[in-house]
Amino acid sequence: MNEEDIASIIRKYKSVNTQHDPISGDYTPDGLLWDRFNRAAVNQSYEGDATITRYAIWAKELALHIEHARDKLGKNENTHADELLMTVTNSLLAFSELQWAFDNDSRAKDS
Repeated sequence: MNEEDIASIIRKYKSVNTQHDPISGDYTPDGLLWDRFNRAAVNQSYEGDATITRYAIWAKELALHIEHARDKLGKNENTHADELLMTVTNSLLAFSELQWAFDNDSRAKDS
């Protein structure tokens, strides 16, 4: 698994852009979420010491997205809430695919 493979997985799932809500003016840092995910994945690919910590930081970003979505639902801003929740869903799907790919790479090396 190399950095281009990681970038390809991220591009596949990074389809919802909620960086700026033109109605409320709220900024939601999707770029930050994906950047943190990328840093964790690249760190994992190099078997870096900070892998777990980087994934923990990314997970905190997911939690913040969910909290923000819940707030939007409470204000009846369902479209924005749905975009935030789709970003979380896509990020988790990317994580799942990435771990599957890392596992396959590991098995191939062991063969």
